[in-house]
Amino acid sequence: MSAMSELANALAGGLEAVEFEHASPQPAVQRKTWVQIAPEDMANVVIYVTPGPMTLVRVGRGMTQTDYEMSVFVGRLVATEADADQMMDLAEEILSYLRAHDWDNSASWPTGVTSPMAVTCEANPDDAANDRNVWRAVLTATYRVFQPDEV
Repeated sequence: MSAMSELANALAGGLEAVEFEHASPQPAVQRKTWVQIAPEDMANVVIYVTPGPMTLVRVGRGMTQTDYEMSVFVGRLVATEADADQMMDLAEEILSYLRAHDWDNSASWPTGVTSPMAVTCEANPDDAANDRNVWRAVLTATYRVFQPDEV
């Protein structure tokens, strides 16, 4: 299995083991290759982990730095400002778990992966909340690994 797939599976497993304070009922975390979901399927919180871009930079003779980006999609159909605020609280809660990288699961992380180098959150990309009352965020965790240049 590729490191990208292993990383996505491990991150999804870690988040699945979390009991979120700002989500009721507790959402299932799913590992997806791409996310396709209709607003009507988001009555409750949905969380998907998807692999993102991978950037390789040569850092020395025979050594490469690889940055793996994992995207965490968080969304829910909202009706009130209070619902939207609760979703932002959930997004920040997930950010704290990503940053801490302290998982209560037995998922196998790829060799060399430690806590993420960067974690970002883009809330309401393309402002879907205004159009369809869908609150969503894409959280991105960047994991940096140094690997020898060998096959």
